[in-house]
Amino acid sequence: MSSQYLAAWIIAKLAGNDAAESAIYYVAPVGEKESTVSHSMSIVLPFIQQAVVA
Repeated sequence: MSSQYLAAWIIAKLAGNDAAESAIYYVAPVGEKESTVSHSMSIVLPFIQQAVVA
């Protein structure tokens, strides 16, 4: 899972949140796509928003 979070963080920083969500959706298991995207972005977004504020 950590590689998925790292990938989502890098993609979100370089290409935006929509691109990160799309990439996670593409690699998520069938039947778990929405929950995987929601969970991964809930882990990653606080760090992206924190960097913007700082």
